[in-house]
Amino acid sequence: MIRTALTQWARVLMTSFADAGVEHVVISPGSRSTPFVLAAAREPRFICHDIIDERAAAFFALGQARRTGRPSLLLCTSGTAGAHYFPAIVEAAMSRVPLLVLTADRPNELQSCAAAQTIDQLKLFGGYARQFFDLGLPDPAPSALRALRRIVAQATFTSTWPSAGAVHLNARAKQPLEPMEPETRDEHALAHEVGSLLAEPLVSAFAPRMEPDPAAIGILARWALSAARPLIVCGPSPLAPRADELHRDALFDLARTLAAPVFCEAASNVRFVDAAAARGVLLCDAFDTFLRSPSFRANAQADLVLHLGAPPTSASWAAYAGGLRSARRIIFSEEGWNDPQNSAALHLFGSTRASLEALHRAMAPAPAPAREKPPGAWQELLCRANDIAWSIIDEDLARTTTMTEAAAVRAIVGALPIGSHLFLGNSLPIREVDTFCKGSHATARVLSQRGASGIDGLIAGAAGAASVGDSPMTLLLGDISFLHDVSSLLIARPLRASFVIAVLNNGGGRIFEQLPVASWPGIERAELAHLTTPHDRSTEHAAHLYGHPFERVASLPELSDALARAHARPGCTLLEVVVPPHGAHEQHSRIWETASAAVGRLVERFGPF
Repeated sequence: MIRTALTQWARVLMTSFADAGVEHVVISPGSRSTPFVLAAAREPRFICHDIIDERAAAFFALGQARRTGRPSLLLCTSGTAGAHYFPAIVEAAMSRVPLLVLTADRPNELQSCAAAQTIDQLKLFGGYARQFFDLGLPDPAPSALRALRRIVAQATFTSTWPSAGAVHLNARAKQPLEPMEPETRDEHALAHEVGSLLAEPLVSAFAPRMEPDPAAIGILARWALSAARPLIVCGPSPLAPRADELHRDALFDLARTLAAPVFCEAASNVRFVDAAAARGVLLCDAFDTFLRSPSFRANAQADLVLHLGAPPTSASWAAYAGGLRSARRIIFSEEGWNDPQNSAALHLFGSTRASLEALHRAMAPAPAPAREKPPGAWQELLCRANDIAWSIIDEDLARTTTMTEAAAVRAIVGALPIGSHLFLGNSLPIREVDTFCKGSHATARVLSQRGASGIDGLIAGAAGAASVGDSPMTLLLGDISFLHDVSSLLIARPLRASFVIAVLNNGGGRIFEQLPVASWPGIERAELAHLTTPHDRSTEHAAHLYGHPFERVASLPELSDALARAHARPGCTLLEVVVPPHGAHEQHSRIWETASAAVGRLVERFGPF
């Protein structure tokens, strides 16, 4: 028996992760993971983050990877600890964000016999993990040590390709768990064997270039050249460091050549861009509002739709796309089948940038055919519809004297410092930004958790994203989302850059007031409360508990001053923005009704397309 086998096994494991390029290790406390935690702590290339709650830890690591594009390593003890990772594993799978998960486990002889902190951890995350490796107990054989190195390289690569997501490794450990120094001849021999092995470079793996199919590009170019009413829609997209500008440049070049308006959601990373980059492109940033018009949806039908990113958040876009009678819808996708309408004519897989550039090249030499209406008529209609929508929104905001979600999100987005990141919470906040914030209000990079689109882990995810950069970070979320993840305020304590958490407190989950159930015949207010979950809690005591500066604001001047102070302050600041409980529903209904009528009259003047 070699007493140091577990110590050396853990050393090989953690050194190999560092060799594979992992920088951040997110650790939750526990006993069975002791050898792996200590091995990680002794690896000088790692930045270790200690987070008590495994659910928060998982979203924190996910936020890091969402911003960097590289997997962080999650590490926890045995038993139910790993089960708390599950919501973040699901989000990683749905939004295709890389993640590495290492769960410590107990030996086989303790399975199925009521041993403490022992559950069946094999394939714990089911189909949501891209791959699963059961490492078993430490094996000092040279072939086993070499295989462990290969597994780490393979797991890290698989977390990013062919479809990014979480990879789960399960590592069993017997007591004693504490690190052992070599004493015997065999133990010194093992240490020497491990040292020699770790001196060798780790195997490298390179993903193939995902170039689009030339035949598909040819088909699409013919469709594009014959289109009279082209349209590009950009749903939520991941933040690709150093590559998103190239993606946008290719998108804007194609939009200019195609004369295609671009519907851009806030989470698409196409809306809040430098105006010069989008010069000559019609960015329709009010499309969710003007698509509320039944007349527009019926009579202003695109004949070619190029879809980038995930399915849009907008409900009115879903209604419009579902009602297109003869349009060819083309889905540009790095990976995944993004078509909830089940009506796409063509899925174009591969690098989105390469696909856009290839299509642009294929279109450039060919003349566009004659069209029934002047080429500019389609753009003019959408430009005027966009302007009408913003005019109505701006007028409504100008008439509103009280603080509303709309006024609050516009002020929050407008106050973002240069170079900011904006993390958008799900449910109502992301929709409020989509509806009320123009592209000209900010230049910012946007992150969101639109994979599974849940409200869980939003504070943790934003804190994780903030932990891997120095730029200011603002998290905009609702009060229910905040209460769901309130313990993650502890994670934000070590942050040094400005991290502003703006909580829209409307006393519950008010998005349900905008859903059909709210106006369903016979629905009682008490019954609706099971969905809206009204409350009278303030966030102030939570801020004090976790040691963060706090301000409560109920007017726009107060909010403006509080934002200026928060952005100038390092670390986390919590702002509670108090808004009327039913204000969002009332304001949305009023704007949508007015815009629907005005856009309908516009469509009548243009005639059907």
